[in-house]
Amino acid sequence: MVDAAGPDTFEYREFLDILSKGMGRRNILIPIPDWFTLMVGQLMGLLLQDIVITEAEIRGLRQGLAASSEEPLGTTSFRDWAEENGDDLGRIYRNDIKIRKYVK
Repeated sequence: MVDAAGPDTFEYREFLDILSKGMGRRNILIPIPDWFTLMVGQLMGLLLQDIVITEAEIRGLRQGLAASSEEPLGTTSFRDWAEENGDDLGRIYRNDIKIRKYVK
């Protein structure tokens, strides 16, 4: 495996701020307990007929597993990309369950 992200690195809140600015939106971030995040995710999952977030994903995010210790190899700035593509972000929902073929 190779880390294809980069060249920027940032904290999660900064990532959300970059997305918000790219979409021309202002958001208020309110910390909530993990159990509440999971409960809201499960409710959204029922409405969307999808798996929005799992307990394992929440644990992974808390443990910093979305970040890599490797030197970034990518050449496209996420900040620049979000600014250029912000008008299209969030317009279409891609249902993971309907797209992927899961094997039991």
